Amino acid sequence: MIRQGESWGWPAAIFFGVCFVIAIFEPKLRTRTNPVYRLLITPDDIACEHPRRARESIRWDDIVRVWYVTTSHGPRVPDEWILLEGTNGGCSFPTEAEGMDAMWDEFESRFSGFDYDPLIKGGTSDAKHLCWERKSQ
Repeated sequence: MIRQGESWGWPAAIFFGVCFVIAIFEPKLRTRTNPVYRLLITPDDIACEHPRRARESIRWDDIVRVWYVTTSHGPRVPDEWILLEGTNGGCSFPTEAEGMDAMWDEFESRFSGFDYDPLIKGGTSDAKHLCWERKSQ
């Protein structure tokens, strides 16, 4: 377009040049704006730590429900969460949290009948799916 003397040549070149620069630096920006969530799993409890929010923890015996929550806020912020609900609080963490790999074994060993279906299907809209609930005694 520039060589042919069209008036939109330079604005188009500048636009695509800026897009190229953003594409190069975008991965570096993401790691700086999205610090890592960390799971700390012990035999008695589970905790989630993040530099920009209060530490959350819950004892395994206090968990009454496990939810899978999806939001429409991604991809810059986590949009798939696990919510461990207790009678006096809870603990939430994104599925991309550091230490999440160990949670799969915990789901299997601690929550008999855990429904993995919502996690397999995923989602990008605002939704809350019940994966496990303690049976009343």
